[in-house]
Amino acid sequence: SLDRLALYKSEFDYLCHIYKRCNETGNKRLLASVMISLGNFHISTSNYSAALDTFSKTIKLYEGNPDSGGLSTVHANMGNAYFYLHDLEKSMYYYKVAISDLKKSKMKKENMESRLANCYNSLGSIYCSKQDFVFGKTYFDLAYNIFSKNGDSLSMAYIFNNYAEIFEESKNLDSAFYYSIKARDLKMRHGDAYDKADAHNNLA
Repeated sequence: SLDRLALYKSEFDYLCHIYKRCNETGNKRLLASVMISLGNFHISTSNYSAALDTFSKTIKLYEGNPDSGGLSTVHANMGNAYFYLHDLEKSMYYYKVAISDLKKSKMKKENMESRLANCYNSLGSIYCSKQDFVFGKTYFDLAYNIFSKNGDSLSMAYIFNNYAEIFEESKNLDSAFYYSIKARDLKMRHGDAYDKADAHNNLA
């Protein structure tokens, strides 16, 4: 709630308070969860080195207490941090580790698949950033299949935008326009004001 209100100082103080309480209880899994939130706070405030340091410490908490689901979250967030730092190789590495973690996880299949789809989508974006549109589309397809099966229309819309960008890069504007329209239609039905604005911006 504090994050959504952009009350970042209060948010950070509250996370530090919870961190202290968790340290006192000695509950490593709960502490790891709080540290993931702290790492994501650092990402949201563009302090990527602090985020990576926090995530590295979080991984150590899972030693001896294996939790593939928790580790996949940490590794995926490390992938996010490296992506923002424009270190595409490390970002790609950690997304792939996160995918490996998820495939070992015992969480509910639907939750596991949804998180897999997000990792596939992120990997697709990295490959496209490297101008490898074949691998990029391959991972977008994997993500789309999961989002479609689970009825996640808004995520499907963003995959359509990714397809449109690939076609735009290859100067196939008719196909780019086609997928931008499909994305726009889904965002208008299922998205909020930001999603709708994004749809119109991409179409323009």
